[in-house]
Amino acid sequence: MAGTMAFVDRIDLLLRRAGRRPLRWRYGLRAERNFWQQWVGDQGGAYAAEYQQRMDPNASIDDEFMSPRVARVPTERVRILDVGAGPATTVGKTYPGKIIELTAVDPLADHYAKALNAHGVVPPVSTELCAGEELTAHFERGSFDIVHARNSLDHAYDPLLVIREMLEVTRGGGSVLLFHGRNEAEKERYLGLHQWNFEIEQDGRLVLWGRDARYDIAAELAGLAAVEAWLDVSDDGERVAVALTRS
Repeated sequence: MAGTMAFVDRIDLLLRRAGRRPLRWRYGLRAERNFWQQWVGDQGGAYAAEYQQRMDPNASIDDEFMSPRVARVPTERVRILDVGAGPATTVGKTYPGKIIELTAVDPLADHYAKALNAHGVVPPVSTELCAGEELTAHFERGSFDIVHARNSLDHAYDPLLVIREMLEVTRGGGSVLLFHGRNEAEKERYLGLHQWNFEIEQDGRLVLWGRDARYDIAAELAGLAAVEAWLDVSDDGERVAVALTRS
């Protein structure tokens, strides 16, 4: 098995350089689909509180991460895009004094729809079919005030491209917000779709890295966005929080 996966890793390096989806990413799709099918059937199971929040059409945006950025949007109407949203977005649907226009996308949206339909579940915001690497093929540039991704880019086959695409569909002065487990692929031993890590190094640099690539995010996005990153530590573990402000 070790020899087989080493061969897969070599093939994946070539596929990634050619801009194609790696084999490990495609192999991980089945496990990802199975997880969410069970999640829908069990109404969240161990994550029941999160399930209820996702399914609540009146859930408010009240977290310290997104709330202040919603408040700063100069118009009453706030356009938000959630990338890699799963079967139902975690983003809240209401905010005092604002009209929230929320769009959710995921490359596995068709599979989620089947699981939801099988259990008669209708989320308040339906997830649309779209990969994060292809946002500009589906949405106009500069069409959102806030673009959000939570615990999803470590699953992407080209997360740096996803971040660039997120910025492209964000208006000037708008925000791209990323919230991911610290070094998640390392913790998951690169199983399933977990192939990328977010880390803040000792000198404060935000780094996105995998087994065959490493990116300094501020350097990669120079001239495109201002980068803020910090470590969020709670009982649930360590998360890397990132706020990008579109130039």
